[in-house]
Amino acid sequence: MKQTVVLAALCSFLLFSCKPGKKKMLIGKWNATAIENPYVDSGLMMEKQMLDTLGKTTTPEQNLALYGTKNIDSLKQDQYAKLDTMINRQQFVTNNTWFQFNEDGSAVLHYGDMDAITTSWHLNDSGKLLLDVIEKSSFANNLDINIILLTDSSLRIQQVKNEVSNYISFTKERK
Repeated sequence: MKQTVVLAALCSFLLFSCKPGKKKMLIGKWNATAIENPYVDSGLMMEKQMLDTLGKTTTPEQNLALYGTKNIDSLKQDQYAKLDTMINRQQFVTNNTWFQFNEDGSAVLHYGDMDAITTSWHLNDSGKLLLDVIEKSSFANNLDINIILLTDSSLRIQQVKNEVSNYISFTKERK
């Protein structure tokens, strides 16, 4: 029995000691696969639900008074097009977001159609990813990023800015 426990402990030690550290795992180029913001996502869902029911319980005269038109179908079509534009914009940003972490502690961040930002990065003692002063950007200086998931091929992070969370999922680009 003692031998089994010792063998299991030894196997666990060997398994975990061979696993690369977070810093080494982060090095490379990561392409975004999803960007989620619960606040924005719920707003889009509410907008769609509102459009789905728009005009169903009102008369044409009430619609004219409320919305400035009796033709609710045209109004809904226009609003659905605006909603689709917002959703397509989110997808564009996702498709054009990538992070490149380099061994020397430099990083290049690219969000959507913004210019790429070069900064430095490091992990603090608790494993949080810290991006140092980012110039010429809309980001706060010294942005902390929570690493939710990190494997050799997947990364999921949480960015908190002004008490609003964004979650970004990435896959690692293979060489």
